[in-house]
Amino acid sequence: MFETGLVVDGVHGIYVGREVVAMARDLGWDGPEWDADDPMRYFTEEDARDWLNEHHAAEGHWFDWHEGSFFYLSDAEWEEVYA
Repeated sequence: MFETGLVVDGVHGIYVGREVVAMARDLGWDGPEWDADDPMRYFTEEDARDWLNEHHAAEGHWFDWHEGSFFYLSDAEWEEVYA
């Protein structure tokens, strides 16, 4: 299981999405590879996030983007982020 916190730092720019897609694929997601030249890569990244939430997030926890980075936090931690 995952520990809560930062998963992929936004310092990687557009490649944050590549890392999220790679993580989901390593865990069993059968979605498409990430492609920097694909203008629709955003949808691949979102699908990977949704799959991670459905298959690997514990109850009361979820993966999501915030300010260019990718996090796995509890509901309470997300509430603090958005407070």
